[in-house]
Amino acid sequence: MADLPRYENSGVQYADLPRLSTALQQAQIQGYSDLSNQLDKMTSFFNDQAATAAQKAGLKYAIDLPPSKEQLEIAKTTGVMPKVEGAGTIFTEAYNKASASILGNELQVAFQNRLSERLIQIESGGEVDPEKLKKDLRDDIDGTVSVLTALDPETSIKYRASMATLGHTAYASALKVDQKNRELFYSAEQEQGLINIKPVIENVIKAYTAIGMPPDELESVLQNVIQPFTNKSSILLAGGNKYAIEAYKVVSKAKVGAVLEKLSDPTFAPTTGVATQKLLKGDLGELTGIYNSLDRDTKNNIRTEQMKSVSDVKKLNDDIAAETKDQNRVKGNVLTIEFLQPNITPKRRKEIITELVLTDQMNLTTAQELMKPKEAAPNPVLEVSLYEQIKRGSITRLDQLTPYLGKLSRSQYESLARSTVDESYRKSKEALNNEAGLIGITMNPSADKIKKAQDLQTRFEAQLQTQIKDPATGVLRYQTPAEASKAAIESYSTDKIVVDKQAKRTEAERKVDSFFEKTKKSKPNLPLDQIDFSKVQGLSSDEVKLLNKAKKDYQDNL
Repeated sequence: MADLPRYENSGVQYADLPRLSTALQQAQIQGYSDLSNQLDKMTSFFNDQAATAAQKAGLKYAIDLPPSKEQLEIAKTTGVMPKVEGAGTIFTEAYNKASASILGNELQVAFQNRLSERLIQIESGGEVDPEKLKKDLRDDIDGTVSVLTALDPETSIKYRASMATLGHTAYASALKVDQKNRELFYSAEQEQGLINIKPVIENVIKAYTAIGMPPDELESVLQNVIQPFTNKSSILLAGGNKYAIEAYKVVSKAKVGAVLEKLSDPTFAPTTGVATQKLLKGDLGELTGIYNSLDRDTKNNIRTEQMKSVSDVKKLNDDIAAETKDQNRVKGNVLTIEFLQPNITPKRRKEIITELVLTDQMNLTTAQELMKPKEAAPNPVLEVSLYEQIKRGSITRLDQLTPYLGKLSRSQYESLARSTVDESYRKSKEALNNEAGLIGITMNPSADKIKKAQDLQTRFEAQLQTQIKDPATGVLRYQTPAEASKAAIESYSTDKIVVDKQAKRTEAERKVDSFFEKTKKSKPNLPLDQIDFSKVQGLSSDEVKLLNKAKKDYQDNL
């Protein structure tokens, strides 16, 4: 085939020639284009699959073989994890991201531990500097996160936000503690200030009274003194006006104190009564201006305090009188016991009576009766009745026995007198009456009980005059009332005559009781010696004679 002729471009430009395209040609061109797109998608898919596989491999490697402490320390220092041999870019990026997360957890735990230590220090009540803490937290977070930034910026952003949130909590606590410390410090300053201004205000008021300063000028001076507690800035710092209120109270109390001190000055008013009268008139001398400047409630409080002072003075005088009375009573008891001693001289008796009258422990009637005592026959019933009154505390003074001087024997009177003033004697007397069966009996005691009580009393008085050898010292001494009563009871119970008479009385009582039991007749509920058998209904004259014989046997052995 002959070669086609070749043409060269001579540089002449022609108009676009019409493109020749058949339907078949268009179909072929479209087919090639679709095939190319499909090949691109397949290529992209396999590339994505390869990248995903590399990422998974990097993550799995980081999980299965987490970075060692040495590798993490290198990363902390260099900001780069040691490379994995044979790893591609995608594998390395995934591995670094996972390693950054692991390292971030470790760094955050360490940060939280440091934060906990800071919180403990903050909450322990020590001094706190919020600004310094803020700077320390910022430096701590920046230094910690900078390591992660080099490994994986996205991970570092996440941990920075988390650490910042934790740090904010500590900073907020520090602010609260600092505020509380400031308030406490300010409160302490204000409390001490209130203590310090008290003497200042008192001195200002004294100076006012000395130089005659007008009340309005004094008030101005006082307001200047308490101004550190009442101005606006102080109220704001204190979180309220509580210290301002306390300062006004200090001023008011100082004024009240000055007024009360004036009222207690004897040169102003010799007695509390005179002072009270002046107060009610509003006359406080040079302090009248101060008094008039007080509000109504404060004035009422001053009047109340003054009336309390009057009451306190009266109470003090009453207490002194009561104490003197108690002292005189004790002294009177001692003198009364001495007065009742059998070996006392007439001269000493007269001295004791005089002193008892002077100390109001005895009236003149009693004194006169004791100077010329009346002797009377024994009256056991009256003695028992008076003794019961002494036990109950109805009779506590010697002169209360005076009306009975002419109705008691001297020994009965002295026994009762000692019982009123000598507790040990009274207890011994009670033991004797208990032995005689007279405790609690004041009406119609039986004759045998009265006789036994008299006998025991006689033996008791004798024992009081009997000396014994002290078992501890071996020295002879008189018996105590308790020892004497015990010895009297023992002497009585071992006396053969007493025992025999008791047996005969018992036999007489048995005969009477037996008679009434056999005859089924009613026996009067009286002691045997007090029964009048002639008046008992249903008894014959022979039965009365029989019973009277038993009664006589009883009475003969009293």
